Amino acid sequence: DGKGRHMKKGVALIAMLLGGMLYITGRSESLRMFAWLGSIGARDEIQDLRSFAAPYIIFLPRWVFYSLPQALWYLSGLLSFDCIWGLGTHARRACRVWSLAFSVIAFGSEIGQYFRWAPGRFDPLDLTLLVASLIAVMATGVLEHRNGQTQRRGSII
Repeated sequence: DGKGRHMKKGVALIAMLLGGMLYITGRSESLRMFAWLGSIGARDEIQDLRSFAAPYIIFLPRWVFYSLPQALWYLSGLLSFDCIWGLGTHARRACRVWSLAFSVIAFGSEIGQYFRWAPGRFDPLDLTLLVASLIAVMATGVLEHRNGQTQRRGSII
């Protein structure tokens, strides 16, 4: 369904941009990402954005900046894979492979932090939000499948 696919694209884009904005405005400038952004000439724009957001950041809990961005990026990635590969049988298989690989990286990095195999600090909330993102995407797929079956049955009658 074209309308549903456009909706997924929109949600994926919003999730990716929102995750990026939260990360840029709420995280320490000592992160490597800020050096990369500076190297492409975006330092002043980033500073302006951070200055604009500073008065509002104090009202949001820390998890919004430390846990939510990764979950939003994960959600965005899964929805994007679904949009890219569509509904064909062969395409669904490719979508599942890419989604599984993406999930292994997302969950693996968090679990790796727990065992100190990966850089960063383990936070169970990170895993919880990743699981919530996965459930949201899976629920969307189930609803689409049901809706498709209902439409097919309705068109036969």
